[in-house]
Amino acid sequence: MFAAPTSTSWLTFAMRNWFSTSGVELKSVVYKSGGEAATAVLGGHADMTFLFPQNYSSMTSAGELKILALGAKSKDYPDAPTFEELGYPGNYFGWGGISAPKGLPKEIHDKLAALSKEIVQDPDYIKAINNMKADPNFATGEEWLNQLKDQYAEMQKVLSSLELTK
Repeated sequence: MFAAPTSTSWLTFAMRNWFSTSGVELKSVVYKSGGEAATAVLGGHADMTFLFPQNYSSMTSAGELKILALGAKSKDYPDAPTFEELGYPGNYFGWGGISAPKGLPKEIHDKLAALSKEIVQDPDYIKAINNMKADPNFATGEEWLNQLKDQYAEMQKVLSSLELTK
């Protein structure tokens, strides 16, 4: 059984994408959060879940939860394989970003990009992100848009199969 950390989270869609590309079939049970999904796995009520590092890092550090695969290599979990290394290609990574309306004046766009880059390079920010076992990253404009388009195209298949695109 798969403990879904909400019914429509990116994590749930990523897991459904992995199901479709790997041939794995598991019954999904929807929980209210990643914390509840992790608790279900820890309690033996579910076999697996997809979580962000901030949801599982304390449990893996305590030896209570095992990482089966990561979306990308991690300095915090160097021995954990990635999905790709296990033969499962896909965009299994989460992100956060800043966006603005189309047609935003260039001077405002440039200021937001410069401030964002400054924040991501700030030692206190890096420490906070690293404490969550996540990796700070910075991409602007086309680079970030291309990452979004690639992930959207992949997830569109999942959303269509769930009839969520109509």
